[in-house]
Amino acid sequence: MLQPEPPPDCPFGVVATAQPPVCGPVPPRPFGFAHAPAVRREIAALDARADCQRIVHLLATCEFPEDLLRSMELALFHTYGSRSVARLLDRTGEFRCRGQKRYDDTRLLIGQFIESGWDGEAGRRAIAQMNHVHAHFRIPNDDYLFVLWTLVDFPLRWTDAHGWRAFTAHERAAWFHFWRGVGERMGLRELPPTPEAFDAFARAYEARELVFDEANRRVADATLAVMAAWLMDGVTPEGFQIERECELKGSDEQKPVVRYARHPLDIDEVRAHLTSGKMPTRLALSWKERVAFTLTEGFAIKKISFLDLAFEGRPEASGDEAFDADLALATGELAGLIPALIEGLGGEHDFAAAGGTAPAPVPAALPAPTAEEAVSDSPPW
Repeated sequence: MLQPEPPPDCPFGVVATAQPPVCGPVPPRPFGFAHAPAVRREIAALDARADCQRIVHLLATCEFPEDLLRSMELALFHTYGSRSVARLLDRTGEFRCRGQKRYDDTRLLIGQFIESGWDGEAGRRAIAQMNHVHAHFRIPNDDYLFVLWTLVDFPLRWTDAHGWRAFTAHERAAWFHFWRGVGERMGLRELPPTPEAFDAFARAYEARELVFDEANRRVADATLAVMAAWLMDGVTPEGFQIERECELKGSDEQKPVVRYARHPLDIDEVRAHLTSGKMPTRLALSWKERVAFTLTEGFAIKKISFLDLAFEGRPEASGDEAFDADLALATGELAGLIPALIEGLGGEHDFAAAGGTAPAPVPAALPAPTAEEAVSDSPPW
């Protein structure tokens, strides 16, 4: 069977050395298996330090795509517990005004250098964009290191507890070297040389900075407040409709949870839960009677389904033609949904209105990102 060709813009599609390409061909999955054994064999044959970019690419795209996405959402939420990090995020107002865009920006930038490596053009530009954005703010080096540590640590803990398998010792080493390489390219100082040293740094940082501050609560609550307002008032952005499913969670020590499924939500009982302090962590929505989905507290879009109206006028097809038609339909519908949802959650970022300073120049060694790649001018963690 022919292996799939790497993406046309992949800088690792053809290599002159013995090192494997970062985003080169991936072995096909055998029929009936969720994961290709050949991927694990390739990972085991690679060097954990020299080939860490290729190993991380395979882990993220083949072995643990959903696990890494969910664990990084938790990692970034954990950073709100730092009073230093939270005060900066609270001061910019980003999560209060543009939570969905912040989530999307972070996911896109991190995804670029995970998938293409930091030596690839897309990866270099993503890191250049992060450095460009961070230059607007006076961010302590320890805050950078703490956020980086969460991206090293949380995926390992998540896969240990919830993954279909845990990372091997070899994979854990490659994961650490990859993120340490990201830190080096961000110009971070005093990067811990080993995972053990990084854990020791994080324990000391958390003992000092993971203390309650009003900014912690405001930033965390801001990620939930948008959906709460929709439920309380029953007024959603134009084109969106609240459906019959949601999850509400309390913020007190007992963390009470109330779930509604196939149940009307425009009732006094739901409003009473919101008034008592519970916040929505999942909310089912539909858009223009064409797409149904669930929006989570991290502003992830899940459980996407296309409704009957989306299929009106679709020509009859079978086989490959049906697949192509379905793919075109999904792409077209999501191309309309995503901008509408971003606008409904606060719209694009206006950096001047947030009180930022003039952007610092991108280092000459790295090309400045294009307008399409300049995702946001707010700290992408």
